[in-house]
Amino acid sequence: MGGGSSQVRVNPSSRNFVHALRRLVSGAVSYEPGCDSSGYLPQLTPDLCRAPGGRGMLDMAVFPGKDWPSGEAMGSRPVESMAEDAMRPGLVLPRNPVQPGRKGSYSVRLAGVLTPPAAGVYEFGLACSGRARFRVGGQVIAELPRPGGAGGPRPQSVGDMCPRMDEVRVCARLAAGCGTELEVEWVPSLRPPVGAHLLLGCRPRAPRDDPSAALDGAAAAAAAADAAVVVVGHTSVDETEGRDSAGLAIEAPVLELIRRVAAANARTVLVLNSCVPRDVGPVLGAVPAVVVSWFGGQEAAAGLASALVEGGWGPCGRLPFTWPRALGDTPAAFPDGAEGPRYPGVFADAAQEQGRVFYEEGLLLGYRWYQHRAIPPLFAFGHGLGYSSIAYRALELSCGAELPAGRGVELRVTVANTGTRPTKEVVQAYVAATGGAPLAGVKQLRAFAKRALAPGEAATVTLQLEPSALPAPGFEVLVGPSSADTPLRRVVRVA
Repeated sequence: MGGGSSQVRVNPSSRNFVHALRRLVSGAVSYEPGCDSSGYLPQLTPDLCRAPGGRGMLDMAVFPGKDWPSGEAMGSRPVESMAEDAMRPGLVLPRNPVQPGRKGSYSVRLAGVLTPPAAGVYEFGLACSGRARFRVGGQVIAELPRPGGAGGPRPQSVGDMCPRMDEVRVCARLAAGCGTELEVEWVPSLRPPVGAHLLLGCRPRAPRDDPSAALDGAAAAAAAADAAVVVVGHTSVDETEGRDSAGLAIEAPVLELIRRVAAANARTVLVLNSCVPRDVGPVLGAVPAVVVSWFGGQEAAAGLASALVEGGWGPCGRLPFTWPRALGDTPAAFPDGAEGPRYPGVFADAAQEQGRVFYEEGLLLGYRWYQHRAIPPLFAFGHGLGYSSIAYRALELSCGAELPAGRGVELRVTVANTGTRPTKEVVQAYVAATGGAPLAGVKQLRAFAKRALAPGEAATVTLQLEPSALPAPGFEVLVGPSSADTPLRRVVRVA
């Protein structure tokens, strides 16, 4: 559901999509993870570890200086969970955790006793800002940075406040309730405004954690089902404020999962749980339906399940931005190989240039950029489909072919539901300047309205264009279901 200050904690945590489907579907609903795209392991939980003294999940001792913890600690406190921070998983320390007013470097020792409920192989994950050593049973099993210098935060752009951290994963075999000691020594790097950040993950390994076995399990479940739903997206760790995405691509294991499930069941729906464009081009021809669920908050799972399987309106939203076919099509890329500053910014030699963000596309923001450069998007701004079909039949203007300067225009658009399901249509009116006006020929959204339509129903939707939206010496009104599909047009000259 997105990370950062906009994050919504779901309560109860069992309110997920599978449970929501099971409440609505009379038949059986099976679930297979398919692949691991979580980015980080689930964080250590109190049922797997307790502090040596019994207070909390871990004991945290803090030492002065920027070397490994040694000597006398300046203080200690219990760590109740690896979710103390509301915005980010793991341990987040914006200041000294035992002496908040004290300045200067410090190091941390986390100690606990592992209490796994069942014997087996457990996978641990370690990621941090700074340096860390991870011991189980007195043996160092993970270290950051890795030998050779890899690990730690990886800034992706000028504006990254929360760069992604590399995670090292290791496995250890544990006995049930084993009482094995766990210890993490951490020398954090203090990164304003975030502070120090450490992730300590743990999960029991299962046969389906093997990538091949997970794919086979998902394909087998899809083949045995009447329909399949593949939900993909980033976690709140990856898709969050304070960090730019490195690109639009969907990870290769996720693409393979989509292909395998779609090959096993022709009635496969791909759900993108994301708030940014993703490159679904490689699998678009393999699935008959793609649903963008966005980040819907606590009732996202129930809303998605209802939209997919219940009667009523079904999906009827519209894209609020263009989905490009490739990162190179976007204004962030260097057009035609020309060098020059583009979003998200550049580092220059001059100190005053460092950290600046550039928007060199000027007035060609969003969908205007793609129109002006004749770049076909994967999905256009305003695009969206439902469970029915819509016909745009007529466009009437309150003026004729000529409009007195300073006057507005009323549009009357006739649309009809030509399908067998009720739906809602978003009628969009664009205006493009003609003649020698700035941005001549480039459509700009000036009005829109949503209208509910029963099967077979036709209706007239009224839209108002304000005088400020109508450029001289003339303009064209274009109406349709998206910025790329405007079948109804009228040209008007401003007198």
